[in-house]
Amino acid sequence: MEFIRRFGVASGLVLIALGLICYIFRNQVIAFLGVAVGIVIFLVGGYFLIGSLMMRREGNMPVVRLLCGILMIICGIYLMVNTGLMIRVVGIFIGVMAFLAGANRFSVASARKSSGLDGGKNILFGIIHVLFGIVMCIAPAWGVDVLVMLTGFYLILAGVMLLISVLKYHDF
Repeated sequence: MEFIRRFGVASGLVLIALGLICYIFRNQVIAFLGVAVGIVIFLVGGYFLIGSLMMRREGNMPVVRLLCGILMIICGIYLMVNTGLMIRVVGIFIGVMAFLAGANRFSVASARKSSGLDGGKNILFGIIHVLFGIVMCIAPAWGVDVLVMLTGFYLILAGVMLLISVLKYHDF
């Protein structure tokens, strides 16, 4: 039982520390995320390239896979160097996903209305998603900055709530 308490305290402190890092060092966190995405794209490209070269030994060389691997390696290197571009691309991607989520909410609202159910909340959340998507597509770097700041705030709040629950309540 004491292990659970110590683990809860340690987890709460880690959440608070991560939240402070995200909140205070937003630009560095965003740059790190940009480099990390570039590294992932580079590694996936390397996987495609190695896979296509291994298939070549078997006499079955997929040219598309080879080209995708080479292009992904080049893009990964370029994006690791140009993190600002990566952040804008990620912001626009988040905006497009928000548009799709909004379209989904509108579709669910339509289906609920045709079934005789209330779809008002779905329309409201669809509008929120579309507005969020517009903001992310118009100002993607600012949108990612705000998202990292909100993530930091959330982590701090979650860490404080965890510490309070572990230190104040003894029900386990």
